[in-house]
Amino acid sequence: MQEMTLLGSWDCINTSRDSKQSMLVSIHNLACTLNRIERFNDSLRLFNLAIENGLNFNTAYGLALYLQSLWKVNNNKEEVNQIYRNLSHDRFKLDELYKFIPELREILVRL
Repeated sequence: MQEMTLLGSWDCINTSRDSKQSMLVSIHNLACTLNRIERFNDSLRLFNLAIENGLNFNTAYGLALYLQSLWKVNNNKEEVNQIYRNLSHDRFKLDELYKFIPELREILVRL
């Protein structure tokens, strides 16, 4: 007999997880960590891997770090602005991103 806790058995909890989504979250979190320690090339590579596999940014924090990595690696304002427009879907306002990465004020253009 399995021991039940407030959340259910360990087996029940683990079987309800979507392994692809869990991996995307893990890759996203590692990309954020790499950004914070200024390993922008590695960070950008992992962000792109997660995006290519279906990651949607759920927070302004993650998107801000992705845009910063993109800027630091490619140094292309036009590209950063285009990616922002494509990924934000009007969910994240510029001021939200600036709270996390003030440097984006000099890169992102208000439309």
